Amino acid sequence: MECNDCSQLITTLVSLLTAALSGFLSYYFAVRKYRKESQENVERWKYEAIWHAHQSFYKLLRFMTDNENADSILVFRKQEGSKQPQPIFRKDKAREFLAELTDEFYKKGNGLFLSKEVADSLFKYRHIVFGLLQVFSNYDENEVQLKNTQAVENMKKNFQQLSPEIRKSLHLHRRDLLFS
Repeated sequence: MECNDCSQLITTLVSLLTAALSGFLSYYFAVRKYRKESQENVERWKYEAIWHAHQSFYKLLRFMTDNENADSILVFRKQEGSKQPQPIFRKDKAREFLAELTDEFYKKGNGLFLSKEVADSLFKYRHIVFGLLQVFSNYDENEVQLKNTQAVENMKKNFQQLSPEIRKSLHLHRRDLLFS
């Protein structure tokens, strides 16, 4: 009988150890899977926020384009006695641009997720526009002819850099959203 009792005891211990080990391993792998999913969710949220931030700032390019539209800060019009179109600075559109930039960057918090290159380019452009508003603050007219060709060139150059930078950031972060 002693041998029978020993074998029963061993069988019971083995089954208990098997149950405990399988419970522990199930718990371990469930926690590991949960951590990985949580980490992926945080990364996905971060990349979606980056995507949304760049997308929200992309709409500000309508103020910066040198192709005239209803919101362009800088337009080119032919003046009397001039062969070339002259750059015209529109103060009301400049103020609207600054207000929207501030709203997107600070109030909506999208500035937190912008790439450094895009943020730097936006603030270079903002600096130029703000400086021109200061220079033309004493003018009553809304549209003022710009004689400072350097400011015009800087605005054009900045826009030409900013558009591809935003597109590049959007493309990279959208591609990164695809997890394996």
